[in-house]
Amino acid sequence: MALYLHLSNLIFNKSTIDVENVKERLQFGISKLDQEDKYLLSFARMNPTEFDLDLLTDLGLTQKDFVITSRYGGKLFDANWLNIYSDYCWHELQNEKIEPKIKELEHISVDEFLAKYETPAKFLIELNR
Repeated sequence: MALYLHLSNLIFNKSTIDVENVKERLQFGISKLDQEDKYLLSFARMNPTEFDLDLLTDLGLTQKDFVITSRYGGKLFDANWLNIYSDYCWHELQNEKIEPKIKELEHISVDEFLAKYETPAKFLIELNR
């Protein structure tokens, strides 16, 4: 499934981390905007500086385990396992399912998008079917 990108996200590749430990230590769910799917765990904040990088280091995590994204700056460092298009991201293992639907956005106007989906949240629901 694809996740919606907020102003700033700390996104983990779930296959390389102890998911329950990370969720507990970083207080997953403290923001209603935190999300997860089969492959990704995402924490949402207003600014990239709100993420505690020292805590991530203490957990033994490296840049291969996570990436920070900014709405207006994209990925702050390389993470080839994460695909981003517009306001949505997904794990590379989901390309076959998600990429064709995302690419539809390249060919429609904002008015067409709103007529078809009404909101980005409704598009996300459709995207993840």
